[in-house]
Amino acid sequence: MHCDTNVCASIRLDHESEERNILKAALSGYHQCVCDFKLNCLAALCIIMRQPIWVDSVIVNTITAYPPVTKKISYLGEIMSLLGRKTLCLIAGASRGIGRAISLAIGSCLAEDSDIILMSRDKSALENVKREILRKSPGVFVYICQCDLSKPSQETFLDCLRPLMNLRPNNHYDVSMVIHNAASIGPIDRPALKLMNSEELTNYFDLNLTSTILLNNAFFQLCEKDFSTERVCVNITSGAAYHAIKSLHLYSAAKAARDAFFRVLATEEPGIRVLSFNPGPVVTDMQVEIYSRTFDSDIKMWSRDGMQNQTFQTCDYVANKLMEYLRENTFQSGLWLSLYLTQKQNQKLASEEKVVLAWDRTRDHLRVKQM
Repeated sequence: MHCDTNVCASIRLDHESEERNILKAALSGYHQCVCDFKLNCLAALCIIMRQPIWVDSVIVNTITAYPPVTKKISYLGEIMSLLGRKTLCLIAGASRGIGRAISLAIGSCLAEDSDIILMSRDKSALENVKREILRKSPGVFVYICQCDLSKPSQETFLDCLRPLMNLRPNNHYDVSMVIHNAASIGPIDRPALKLMNSEELTNYFDLNLTSTILLNNAFFQLCEKDFSTERVCVNITSGAAYHAIKSLHLYSAAKAARDAFFRVLATEEPGIRVLSFNPGPVVTDMQVEIYSRTFDSDIKMWSRDGMQNQTFQTCDYVANKLMEYLRENTFQSGLWLSLYLTQKQNQKLASEEKVVLAWDRTRDHLRVKQM
């Protein structure tokens, strides 16, 4: 790697600078040798020019968490893509819709010898997805994990994942990634004030919130810091988490709670890249369910028109856009990224400015409005 020593960095992290101390504090959870190595690598970035350089997730998350440091570093080089590398990827809710499309898309984007674990309770559908992945990408390994996410248990998830991850012992990965897509729409046939069955509520949040948290933690318990170079968590969220859509009461609540959990996770664990990705309205079985079951006539018309007029996206389009974000790897960990918002609008959501999401009925998507 060529270093242009004639280029002066705006800061030097190899001295006891304020920036170095900030980064050292952020990396305090790591062994001193690892911490010093990462800091020395970051110091070297200040004089590297025109060469792609590798920056791990700890550095990426740390520099984005401290704007003063980011502003003072003139040259960071290119952040390495999260795709095209040897990866262990778990996809929850992989049997149909967006999850199926993501499984097929990511299978074509990973390096050979990568491992993909497909999770759902529908084994037959998972077998079909597996065959499709292997037909397009014969160099990857695909495993099926039949699991009922509506009955969350840390022990069950560990017992389900551990044997699959031990099939190829002593494997080291560049990336370990979990994609949380599993979700259900809930009792949309009645309004919020008609939700009176505690068992129904418990069952809903078991599937849509509790299982996500426990599965996520089981995965990263097995994929510890030295298991892979990078650790990544993708949460498939929804605009309903921030916008009141009639009849989507429990769905909105669960998505908002998941988003909040993953924001905290990103703050607590700088070594895990966290992306909450909102695909917007998509033509799926869930969308058909919204149209057929919602009690609200306006939502029924909106759902029907979006599907008929093709203003809603397809699953394949959504999956390919997610691959773009993972390939670019420039998102700020823990923040919400919407397919339906421009880059500038997504950046505004990530800024300190207060913004709200509003539904634009003329265009059938969310927009950002300044408060």
